Formats: sequence, structure tokens, C-alpha cells
Amino acid sequence: MGITSASTYFQKKTKYSAKEVYDTNVTYLFIVFSIISLIIIILKSTGFFLADYSWSLIIAGLSIVLCTFFNTAFINFYVADERIPEANKCNLIMNFLKSILIFILWIFGNLNVFTFVLCQFVPVIVSILIFHKNLGITYNIGFNKQLLKSEFKFGIVIYLATLFIYLNYRMDQIFIKNMLGEQQLGIYSIAVSLAELLFLIPGSVGTAILGRLY
Repeated sequence: MGITSASTYFQKKTKYSAKEVYDTNVTYLFIVFSIISLIIIILKSTGFFLADYSWSLIIAGLSIVLCTFFNTAFINFYVADERIPEANKCNLIMNFLKSILIFILWIFGNLNVFTFVLCQFVPVIVSILIFHKNLGITYNIGFNKQLLKSEFKFGIVIYLATLFIYLNYRMDQIFIKNMLGEQQLGIYSIAVSLAELLFLIPGSVGTAILGRLY
């Protein structure tokens, strides 16, 4: 709901300390993850959702969601502290490790859905451990309702904008799948992924100046 995006502003421009923002946001992420996990587990158990997927893949997927939550939150704290080179190095290590693992599994013929999911999970765990070790903030269970309310008010616009952009990018895939089939959808998805590499340049510049803008 835009909380992680709002943390950079509230860490630097408000009366709240970085520790208070950190504790509140991490606790909130735990709560959101618990709700998401509970809903997915109930729907999976009743056969309404993800019925064709094994529990091992479900658990691995939920683990990736949790790790992605924390990885994004940590990056925003590093941006607020203007420690962007450290965050970039950590992301570089994570993605390089991910690519190496996938390549090794492919060479030995062991690349499948489950091992691919593990390749997404392990590097993110490494990234989180590095981020947490170097952040210098110890987590304590805490929840500031007023801070969270202010972050919601600040971040909801960012969240909605990101949500609609995501839906706009994915809507065409739904049409292609239903009209042309999964094979054409696969080709289209690869082409879109290559085209989206162009966003790396403005994205990199934006990250570098975001900390100073706040």
C-alpha cells in the first residue's frame, strides 16, 4: 500500500526516527505477509486457488514474497541514508548469484520449476542478510499507528499509480493468451522483457538522486 515507498520520506523529513520508521514498517510487512499467506493457504486447501501447484512451490513462493518485502524495505532505507552504492553492490551480488545458479542448473540439466524458484529465493536471502547486517538498526516489535496512518496517506497515491501501471502492462498479455494462445504469449513476454531493459537507464539515475531529493 505504498508504505515502503513512503519510508524514505518519513525517515528524513519528519519527526520520526529511523528506528521508529523501521520497526513500524517491518511489523506492518509481517502483518501483511501473514494475511496474504493465510488467504492463499485457505484457498489452496479448499481447491479454489493454485490447486495444480504443490505445497512445496506454494511455500517457496510465499518465502520469496516475504524476502522481496524486506529487500525492498531495506533498499529504501539505504536510499534515505544516501548509501546507494552499498545497495547497488548488494543488488549486483544478488542478481549475479541468481544468474550463476540458473546457468549451472541449466548446464547440468537440473533446471525445472522448483529449482528455478529456489534460484530466486537463495540470492534474495543473501541480499537481506547483507542489508540487515550493514544497516545498523536492530528490529524490535513496534507499531506506531499515527506514523502508519501518515505513511498510508503519503504512499497510497504511489501504490495506486504503480498498481495501474502494472495492470496496464499485464492486460495485453491476457488478451494475447485468450486470442492467440500461450505460445504467442510466451514470445510476446520475452519481447516485452527485452524492451523493458530500456528502463534500466532512467531507473538507475532516479535511484541515485532520490536520496538527495528527500
